[in-house]
Amino acid sequence: MVELHSLTEPRKTKAEKNAISRITEWKSVIIDTVMNDDELTKLLHYDTTDASFRPSLTEEERRNLYNTKIFGYRYNPEIVDEATQFLTIGVSRFAPREGFRKVYENYTDGFIYFYVVVNQQNMELENGYRQDLMVNRLHELFHDNRFIGLGNLKWANLVENWEHDNKLGGYALGFRVTELT
Repeated sequence: MVELHSLTEPRKTKAEKNAISRITEWKSVIIDTVMNDDELTKLLHYDTTDASFRPSLTEEERRNLYNTKIFGYRYNPEIVDEATQFLTIGVSRFAPREGFRKVYENYTDGFIYFYVVVNQQNMELENGYRQDLMVNRLHELFHDNRFIGLGNLKWANLVENWEHDNKLGGYALGFRVTELT
């Protein structure tokens, strides 16, 4: 005999978290990792050509990068007026994992993107291009590491990115993440 549930009785849900419910948690881990990296914080904080060689940031200076130079979402519209640089985080294409003629409903694949955006006035440094150094450091920190999801993050793609009539340039760096559904 089939048991019918009352319409007012709440349905039981899985206690486990799925990939979609973990996005904010993952962004927090990513932001914390970036804010604790000496090289990235100097490249984000200092607008000078010697940014890589400047003193390390204090704890307060690192905290001040959050929501001024490091964002847990895709875009910061106020940046066009300033000659600066920033890093944003986005997600894309989360869906059930697919193989050849088969969908693996227990797993979800998707991408975490880092958007490195630099004003043209701040691109050239004494030791290279700011956006190149930033994207290289992000790759070193996150590729093949177990920060989020099941297994290791895998570098998936890198695309050059220009915005606001080419006043802002940089990269979109994507990593594949896999998680239980």
